[in-house]
Amino acid sequence: MTQKDYHKELLQCCLELAKISSPPFKEKELSKFLEAVMVDLCFDRVRRTPLGTLMGEVVLSETEGPHVLLVANLDTSSSVVGEEAAKPPNLEVSEGKITGDGVAEHKGALAASLFAVRAVKEDLSKDPTKTLRGS
Repeated sequence: MTQKDYHKELLQCCLELAKISSPPFKEKELSKFLEAVMVDLCFDRVRRTPLGTLMGEVVLSETEGPHVLLVANLDTSSSVVGEEAAKPPNLEVSEGKITGDGVAEHKGALAASLFAVRAVKEDLSKDPTKTLRGS
């Protein structure tokens, strides 16, 4: 795997994702932001289905090879209800860690997955004979 340290970029991406309120069936703003992030990171193609699902593709090889599917929910179930739920989530950043609504519930894992894809793509692009198994 690549030795590049993505910690600061990953932390910032996770924070930006978590700042966007995305209650169930109201994920459109997050989806638009996420689409831009995917393109900026390394995805070769990003498309949105009629229902709003995002699908990103990263081409690792011009030949047939293994495929990896990463799945994440965009909605966040909040412990807050009513008018308070429409406000940006309460997030805290301390010692390189983010806590708050949405971080543990998918957005943290989603950010980590996106950066993992980027690291794999960068690593494999250095040596086209490599596979995901490292041979």
